[in-house]
Amino acid sequence: MIFVIGVALMIMSALIVWYSETFTYGRDPWFSQTWEYIATAMLMGALVFALPPLLKRVRPDMKLLAFIFVSGLIMRALMFASQPVLEDDFYRYLWDGSQVANGVDPYKYSPAQAAPYDVFGQPVPVPETEDLKTLYDEALDNRELHYRINYPYIKTIYPPLAQGAFAAAYAISPYSLNAWRFVLLMVDCLAFFLCLKALQARGLSNSWAALYWWNPVIILEVFNAGHMDVLMAPFLFGALWAAFSGRRVIGALALAGAAAIKIWPALLMPALIRPDLRSPLNFLLVGCAFGFATLTLLAPQLIHLLDPEQGLAAYSQGWQKHSFLFKLLIESLSAVVDDPAQLARLISAGVTIGITGWLALRSPEDGSGTAFAMLGAAGALLLLSPTGYPWYLTWIAPFLVFVPRAGFLALIITAPIYYTRFMLDIEAPLYEWLLLPLAFGGPLLLLLIDAIRKRPIYA
Repeated sequence: MIFVIGVALMIMSALIVWYSETFTYGRDPWFSQTWEYIATAMLMGALVFALPPLLKRVRPDMKLLAFIFVSGLIMRALMFASQPVLEDDFYRYLWDGSQVANGVDPYKYSPAQAAPYDVFGQPVPVPETEDLKTLYDEALDNRELHYRINYPYIKTIYPPLAQGAFAAAYAISPYSLNAWRFVLLMVDCLAFFLCLKALQARGLSNSWAALYWWNPVIILEVFNAGHMDVLMAPFLFGALWAAFSGRRVIGALALAGAAAIKIWPALLMPALIRPDLRSPLNFLLVGCAFGFATLTLLAPQLIHLLDPEQGLAAYSQGWQKHSFLFKLLIESLSAVVDDPAQLARLISAGVTIGITGWLALRSPEDGSGTAFAMLGAAGALLLLSPTGYPWYLTWIAPFLVFVPRAGFLALIITAPIYYTRFMLDIEAPLYEWLLLPLAFGGPLLLLLIDAIRKRPIYA
């Protein structure tokens, strides 16, 4: 049956490539084609949701592992022939990579500052600053790509290690989506290897790697849409392997690397460091290793932290899309305070930190407890965030290999509902009161059932 699921996922990946031709940039996709994409992506999620009971019954098998790896590789390779479906974030990555490759600080200028034309399409004078002149020439030579960068007046949000990956894609082939996909593929293959190491350290069958390697969020949101979040995966698997092996200093350095790609993995430190609470010297050593490595890696971005035009500031203060619990929180606060969104952000942050600390203290100190605490911390952030983008599910994908909770796996099925917002007004009653609750309500119900039963559905 596992082989049947793998073959079905490959066939549906090929269908996604076919559908994607309708989504060429600047072309309005057919209404029916968008629904077909959503339905196929949801069906892929349903197949992965069905995997845990099957994986529990199989023994370690090199032939099965080879099939899992090769089929997942084929799914990824197929996406190199696809058009990104309704996503354009990768244009920013390609632009950032050009800045780093040309020796320009990516946190210093927004794309709009280097634009060789104004909002009316008229040429603007060549900048006198050498850095800006370099970027001006890049934008002039790649005008179409520069025009497609979203939120061009905001400076980049992406931390330094992510910038290094963007620059690597530029070095392979400037402004090439497939060069960027190749970088992602190399990173993801490393993630698969570290996943196997972590499974071995945990004493689990290597077949469980299918929960990550076949995850349609990885296939579609990373290799079709080009989102960068999978860059964290090797670091997260590395941190899990280190935690399972008792190498917590290495785990702390791995989490620092993940935080230098997207800052949130700092939340996972309490789960990693929890076993050292009874050993102050080890606790201090692990904590200092993480703190020093994180500050060093993030320093190029942190020196610009007070700049109000930085993307990090804009994201933390105003972004809100496809959120459910956060939206409910705003609705409940709107009758009480004048700025419910800001208070909701503070409450969400506080609750997330509280859940993170509680899970770290209450979960067993063995490998399963560490993985569960990390999944809970990342999952709480995901569910309480003002933004519920489907590619954020890559954050929890590594942990689901070791603690396959049905509620979080169900999010993989419902994630494509996000794309209905491109066909409906985001404030339309159908989207706001049916589709959005459907995307999050079912998975939340499964998580609640798990909590009440105190025995996971997939135990």
